[in-house]
Amino acid sequence: MYPFDTVTTLSIVMILAAVLTFVGQQFQTACYGRYALHSKFSLKLNPKLSWFVQESPAFFLPVYFILDHLFLNQFGIKSNQVKFTNLFLLSVFALHYFNRSMVYPFKTGSVNKIPIYITLLAFTFCCYNGYLQSKYLMNCHYDSDYMYSFNFIIGMSLFFIGMYLNIKSDSLMSDARKLRGPGTYVIPKGGLYEYVSCANYFSEIIEWVGFAIACWSFPAFAFALYSISYMVPRAKQNHLWYLEHFKPYPKDRRILFPYIW
Repeated sequence: MYPFDTVTTLSIVMILAAVLTFVGQQFQTACYGRYALHSKFSLKLNPKLSWFVQESPAFFLPVYFILDHLFLNQFGIKSNQVKFTNLFLLSVFALHYFNRSMVYPFKTGSVNKIPIYITLLAFTFCCYNGYLQSKYLMNCHYDSDYMYSFNFIIGMSLFFIGMYLNIKSDSLMSDARKLRGPGTYVIPKGGLYEYVSCANYFSEIIEWVGFAIACWSFPAFAFALYSISYMVPRAKQNHLWYLEHFKPYPKDRRILFPYIW
């Protein structure tokens, strides 16, 4: 059995990274996308290439672990230790990152190049998180009836609702940009954008909270916390940017959580 104290250590490190990320973003504005002009770094990548490079490890690593279990067995995992539930949970994790690395880059209307250090930092995190979630899910044990449990049903329902809303929000933003031209920014409309400025972040938070509930594991909760620590400050920055650049801006539109904040 895999030594779960190592997984615990890696999860604790991610939680500490979440705290540092949340605090750091209170003082540092993003330097890519709409904030690209703030960047002082000259070495940058095409946004489509950057998104593929930085997100793809969290897709390829789970796929490798799944294929290794099914065909290669390089890690020596016994077939009776990995249940269908484990494979399903790791597959839906990979599904999100398939969309982020293989689909989203070709839908985004962004033309602002991304500093290479941002790409490398995101790449490193996706390697770290992809390895952590894969290693845990391919070595933990769920009861045969776990897929009928309250945690799994509620968690997976939230995950797929969040994924649908996330893809829908990205499409609404992409379609709006196409109407105005590549690289343009508009007041997002439709779907959850009628309620919050950052519908894409809100829906992705729903995804990872749902995933954490479904897995009911320390690594999944650590990742959900990290996602929140990153997206909450970014959502506030984006909301303030909209208020500054678009007048009038819908006054009843919240930042991230409908009707709340």
